[in-house]
Amino acid sequence: MAANGSNVVSRGAVRFTEEQEALVLKSWAIMKNDSAHIGHRFFLKIFEVAPSARQLFSFLRNSDVPLEKNPKLKIHAMAVFVMTCEAAAQLRKTGRVTVRDTTIKRLGATHFKNGVSDAHFEVAKFALLETIKEAVPASMWSPAMKGAWGEAYDHLVAAIKQGMKPAAANGAVRFTEEQEALVLKSWAIMKDDSANIGHRFFLKIFEVAPSARQLFSFLRNSDVPLEKNPKLKKHAMAVFVMTCEAAAQLRKTGRVTVRDTTIKRLGATHFKNGVSDAHFEVARFALLETIKDGIPASMWSPEMKNAWGEAYEHLVAAIKEGMKPVALL
Repeated sequence: MAANGSNVVSRGAVRFTEEQEALVLKSWAIMKNDSAHIGHRFFLKIFEVAPSARQLFSFLRNSDVPLEKNPKLKIHAMAVFVMTCEAAAQLRKTGRVTVRDTTIKRLGATHFKNGVSDAHFEVAKFALLETIKEAVPASMWSPAMKGAWGEAYDHLVAAIKQGMKPAAANGAVRFTEEQEALVLKSWAIMKDDSANIGHRFFLKIFEVAPSARQLFSFLRNSDVPLEKNPKLKKHAMAVFVMTCEAAAQLRKTGRVTVRDTTIKRLGATHFKNGVSDAHFEVARFALLETIKDGIPASMWSPEMKNAWGEAYEHLVAAIKEGMKPVALL
């Protein structure tokens, strides 16, 4: 996201209640004076969930300055955060997104040019809500406040998307004896509970990126809650076990040990469903968070996180090789 402006508008009447407005105004009043720091944390959370999102920003692509200290990121993050919050605060009063038309058009053009996808917007929404939750008193945060900020953010995104169309792409890696040991040790603990852990893995994916449900035909028109959906449970366990077994075998075999026919099918399916780099990043974040929660706290470490992340990247790289249109016979 880029920033700027206030005044004038995007199209379409907006529905935003008095209660939602009160929740937004109340929390924004608390955050406003610290918007520089909170905005920076917002963007750091985005990059935590989706590291590849750095490539969307020209001032970060070839920069060696740590994200925590990058002055350009701090300025940009504050501008985007303030724009987002001010637009939310004005939403009910004006009935529309109060960001200049020229700014909205520029945002749309920039996002389209850089290949921003729905998954990127979902990641930013998750990061925004998590950041606001951490910035206000715990007693103030509620499902209603989360819903209000989520609603306001969706209106801003809808305005930006009017100037946009789709996009996506990237991958590659290496594996050591130490990484293998960390993977094997943690997989041994999780294996017997892979059905439940795999299910939690997918629930985390949908928590971060709700629109990812549309990638699965058996979820698109289903009214069955995700927590109880038997098809999701079966699919989630299969994917989780495949991912973990491939990681466990990686160093010994020197390659991703998933059948070539399965890899090709996965590649073709992912291509057909429009899976992008951002979706893979969301799944990576969800996988690591799920594994962290699935083993004893004393076992989890930065090295273990990197080992699983590295193994996941190998699997993704193999899948991406098959992400091409199915050949016509």
